Amino acid sequence: MKMMSNVQFGTLGGTLCSVWNSFDWSNLLHTVLIAVVGAAVVLFDFLSYAKLINKGVR
Repeated sequence: MKMMSNVQFGTLGGTLCSVWNSFDWSNLLHTVLIAVVGAAVVLFDFLSYAKLINKGVR
């Protein structure tokens, strides 16, 4: 296995920094928050519906 040279490490580091800085973190955070809220609503609806079915209400 060949070790990476200093130039390769520098290139890899620069690439990672460029990718990291290209993310719009506020949009990413907003997307994650909306996904969590949506999943919670779906889960709540499912559990509520399951409770009604167990009571015999359709």
